[in-house]
Amino acid sequence: MAQGVELSPQRYLADTVAGAEATRDFGATLDSLGPRPTADQSRAAAPALDEALARAELVAQRLDGARLADARLEAQRAAAAAEYTAIVTAMRRVVAEAEAGRPVRLAVAAGAYQSAVDALRRRLGTTTTA
Repeated sequence: MAQGVELSPQRYLADTVAGAEATRDFGATLDSLGPRPTADQSRAAAPALDEALARAELVAQRLDGARLADARLEAQRAAAAAEYTAIVTAMRRVVAEAEAGRPVRLAVAAGAYQSAVDALRRRLGTTTTA
């Protein structure tokens, strides 16, 4: 998306829902691995993690590149876009560690991912888990 393209409020809200769904699916896949996955389990989870990451990347691009005419929504978008980008960056690290079958590094990356999700939730004032 070109920088500064105006987004309708409806498209913005649909994108935020899509981003939340991608984040939820990513978190659910991580949770399904349990606290101590093996290298094989980590690699087996990589495709599902990568699929959720791909959806999240599209949302991040839209949120980062768009603007909204509504000043309140634009302020919310601007604040959330940087933190959602941090989530996507953390997701990339998780996927890389899962693909490489490095469960210890995956656990560290998963912790950074959860911290990024928590930061966005605090900004938005929500308390549910990914």
